[in-house]
Amino acid sequence: MIYKKSLVIAALIFAVFSLSLISTGCTKKTATDNKEQNRWRFSTVFPSPLEGDKCNNSFAFVCFADKLAELTDGQIKIDIGWGNSMGFAGPDILRSLKAGRLEIAEVVIPFHEVEVPWFGILSITNLSKGPETTKAMYQALRPMMEETFEQYDTVLLAFFPQLGEGSQVTLWTNREIQSLSDFKGMKVRGFSTIHAESILEKLGASVVWIPTPEIYTSIKTGVVDSVTNGGIGAGWVNNLVEVVDYAYEFSNPIPPIGFAIGVNRNVFDGLSPELQEAVLEAGRQFEEYAWGTCMDPAAYGLLDREGLQNRLDTAAGLSFSWRALPAAMMDEFYLMSLEYLDRWAAKTGPEGERAKTLILEALEIE
Repeated sequence: MIYKKSLVIAALIFAVFSLSLISTGCTKKTATDNKEQNRWRFSTVFPSPLEGDKCNNSFAFVCFADKLAELTDGQIKIDIGWGNSMGFAGPDILRSLKAGRLEIAEVVIPFHEVEVPWFGILSITNLSKGPETTKAMYQALRPMMEETFEQYDTVLLAFFPQLGEGSQVTLWTNREIQSLSDFKGMKVRGFSTIHAESILEKLGASVVWIPTPEIYTSIKTGVVDSVTNGGIGAGWVNNLVEVVDYAYEFSNPIPPIGFAIGVNRNVFDGLSPELQEAVLEAGRQFEEYAWGTCMDPAAYGLLDREGLQNRLDTAAGLSFSWRALPAAMMDEFYLMSLEYLDRWAAKTGPEGERAKTLILEALEIE
């Protein structure tokens, strides 16, 4: 009952903010009324949104830019650099924000795991059993995230999961999986989620790294027989549906693979108090919108299995099946995740132990 009420509340938040965005046109230009205008460069790893696609990070960033322009009466406008087109690589974003080379940016949390080891907790994909627990984990970790961003002279505006079909860790494979023993001997191209790969290795699979442009050829020629990647959208983009027979949801919906929006501290401090509050409010509204999207099954689009399979069936020449792993197997992954969390925290040090404690409290595990 609590979960259903939460879904209703989330859906209302999503609907209200969506109507707000629609009222501004989501790409509508806002008049500046002759006031001084600040133009901020916003870097993201995502490509520009496709026509009609309204449930992914790209579309959400366009809406964020429009909302920021609206709330600041056109005094702050964002130029979005799609697909790292501004020349800032994912792992360098926080350093670029600190140095003032960027005013504002999307921060892909796992990309910074080497430099900020405690960020690795957001790569432990199977701790979450759904959007409610993922949101609780984010809320618990938010103070640590704010502190870390401040170390990079960056103000955290929003902290959220990936939106859309690509957010689940998916195992694309030519093997039919019916039990844990089916993973033994599997040759897997790894993803950015180190923990998911640790599960595969524990089950007897070998994991290798292959650059994204080489995925298709590698699986077609037998260099690997499986790939960990994003959801169904990633399969279409990388043409995996042409060379594998199955895709399995390896993580629960809305895994804690984190994203954030941060603005350079000096840029923020240079604004008037009114504009500072408007910028913070744009971040709050974006975060509510992101979680509303994630918690609304209709918006998120993960529950329409029949419609998804029909889409695959109508693609010419494809013999492909999109499946969920058995619930008992997901429960095993959850227990393995808890064991991994202990090892990870001990290796990561005090910040890892602190993050672990916060996560366990959020999951209500003693």
